[in-house]
Amino acid sequence: VAERPVSIDELMDADEVFCTGTAVVVSPVGSVTYLGK
Repeated sequence: VAERPVSIDELMDADEVFCTGTAVVVSPVGSVTYLGK
C-alpha cells in the first residue's frame, strides 16, 4: 500500500476509485466530476 498524491488525469482515467478513513472504512466513489466531465 502506498499513500501518494493522485493527479486529476490519473483519477479521470481510473476504472475504480475508493476512499479510506481512520475508522477502518473503505467507501466506493460513485462519481467524480471535474470541469464538466
